[in-house]
Amino acid sequence: MSGSRQSAPARSGKRPSRRAAKRKAKKPPVCRAPRFGGRCPQCKKGRLDYDGLLILHCPLCGYSAGGGGFT
Repeated sequence: MSGSRQSAPARSGKRPSRRAAKRKAKKPPVCRAPRFGGRCPQCKKGRLDYDGLLILHCPLCGYSAGGGGFT
């Protein structure tokens, strides 16, 4: 038996910073509830506004958010 062993590769000694680790971590897309004055989730151009039945409605594409208001 020969006593030769292969040494492990040398490390640089530096670990990535926490900021760099956060930038690399990908987060899943968030599904946000539509809100008054928010951008339309369908056409991405119109602004949501309430109609007479308190349903959020996009004036450009006609998107209507489900639900309604109650008192």
